[in-house]
Amino acid sequence: MITLTQVLALGRTRTIYQHPSAAGWLIKIENRHTLAAVGKVSLFLRGLMHRMFPFFSENARELRIYKKLASSLKGFIPEYEERLVITDKGLGLACRQVLDDNSDLSKSLGDYLRDTKASPEILAPQLEHFFQTLLLKKLYFFDFNLNNFLVQVHEGQPTLRFIDLKGYRKDRSVLPISYLSSFLAERKMKRRIARLYKRIML
Repeated sequence: MITLTQVLALGRTRTIYQHPSAAGWLIKIENRHTLAAVGKVSLFLRGLMHRMFPFFSENARELRIYKKLASSLKGFIPEYEERLVITDKGLGLACRQVLDDNSDLSKSLGDYLRDTKASPEILAPQLEHFFQTLLLKKLYFFDFNLNNFLVQVHEGQPTLRFIDLKGYRKDRSVLPISYLSSFLAERKMKRRIARLYKRIML
């Protein structure tokens, strides 16, 4: 069993820990929500189900997606371990860290643009290449928030990485009609791409 102590980042649904025996790796652990802390019965029940049936957890789902899409998205996403790891915090998803030239964790897309004052235009070709790859290979994602991209400074140049595969074919709409056809899924993804471009003023 792996004992986790060093928190790298805290999100709404998962906490990211430093892998204690692999310097260049991190472990994603699903948060154990409580009714008092979250205030939403759905999140509490989802967390309870995931602990009772790990196969249906977000980490397990993301790992299955990685195994399915790793070759198609090579160069865009970090490396994942082939199986979930057992930790004192529950089953974890181990991934290679995305690090800058100075060995610091790479910034999210939003933080990079804010902190460096860089123009989003410098990342436009990489974003376009990524989205065209998704469209060409019919890989439909619906979650392109600014924290799902990292900007890795490699040899002094910003390089875009995509780090959250959970949004693959995951439609949280009240009527998830994008499941019905690739045409509808593509339309929805294009709307999400346009929303991201608007947020970063591209």
